[in-house]
Amino acid sequence: MKTILDRFAAKIARKIKRRRFDNKEFWNTRYRTDMEMGSGPGSRNENLVLKRNLIADCMESYGVTSILDLGCGDIEIIRDLEIGQYHGVDISDVVIDRNRTIRPDFNFECNAIRDITFEGKADLVLCLDVLIHQKSREDYETVIKTAFKHVGKVALISGYAKSDGGWNVFFYEDIEATIRRIAPDSSLSHVASYRDTELFAVVPSRSP
Repeated sequence: MKTILDRFAAKIARKIKRRRFDNKEFWNTRYRTDMEMGSGPGSRNENLVLKRNLIADCMESYGVTSILDLGCGDIEIIRDLEIGQYHGVDISDVVIDRNRTIRPDFNFECNAIRDITFEGKADLVLCLDVLIHQKSREDYETVIKTAFKHVGKVALISGYAKSDGGWNVFFYEDIEATIRRIAPDSSLSHVASYRDTELFAVVPSRSP
């Protein structure tokens, strides 16, 4: 049975671990040592099928021929989809090198999302399981603003509605509230829930 001192020590250890969390180091280590887990449970098994089907439905419904994938990870969700133009961005050079061998017809960029070189619009912007790993509120909002800057027809965006409490995930605001605040004129639809995460389809305002 844990004592009060044990619980206090565990709480301090978690805070230290969170403070030292480095996204690039964490994901490079994961992809280098455990590709079976890869981008995580949110991109495996039933969650993989869920997301792949949602993306395929969006592509059909909105006539999508181009995709910008912010935090593309190991691309297991979209690797078998036929996409006219695809630009995947990830901070992990390990997974970007791997992805280039799997889909040499796709374009990949190893970069922080705030520094991406992508220009223009993509019909579909994916921002899946990325916001929850942003270590600062500034980076969290930058990722969402980047998604809206480049979305042409529709975006699929996931995030937390409440704090998860994990050591390597972060919560700043209900994701729905964030989207409505940053893109108040957009049309927002809740399309799925998985692993304490909420997924929304967002259609930008058509006004000039």
